[in-house]
Amino acid sequence: RDATLARAIKKADLLVHATSVQPRGGDARLLLEMLPIAELSRDALAMDLAYSEPPTFFCEATAAAGRIAIDGRSMRLHQATT
Repeated sequence: RDATLARAIKKADLLVHATSVQPRGGDARLLLEMLPIAELSRDALAMDLAYSEPPTFFCEATAAAGRIAIDGRSMRLHQATT
């Protein structure tokens, strides 16, 4: 893991997953190995822009680390209303 990334995540108020990584599989595992989610402040929020069937791999990993995660369904709903 990159120490610079860990320090940045520790200071973040919001962590957004906006990659094209598929919800399951090798790429998702690799991304989670690289992302130090446990370094995210307990007051911070993590949001997954994917709106696939919940829970997404990112939301699962965030919740497993004891952090708050929101999937992209609310964003999709608001996009549909505008």
